[in-house]
Amino acid sequence: ELYEGRELDLFGATESLKRDYGLENESFMTAVSKLMMISNELMLPGNVRWLRAINPGAVLYCPLMNSNAAFAAQVLSIPSVALLTTAGPGSIQRTYVEFLRMSQTTEEMLVKELKDFQ
Repeated sequence: ELYEGRELDLFGATESLKRDYGLENESFMTAVSKLMMISNELMLPGNVRWLRAINPGAVLYCPLMNSNAAFAAQVLSIPSVALLTTAGPGSIQRTYVEFLRMSQTTEEMLVKELKDFQ
């Protein structure tokens, strides 16, 4: 599970995962992209337990920040709805372009990094 033996906040847990997978020197964008599915897998058991406890009729989630909620809902056969919680049409592209710029990488470089990551 994501927070077991790691810092108890999302960014701290991500920093811990970076160390666990030898990604300390990777840019934020590269490391988060590489660790996305690992983080989702580690969050799944806790999300499933929580959804079982609250027994919702549906799950509403942000697919950019909480895609793990969709996986947990699917495991439990609970309907789910994605709601983009961004600043409107076109805002995601600008955000990603800025993250790539801050990480001093390109989309092509990031795709290559992800393909090479095991």
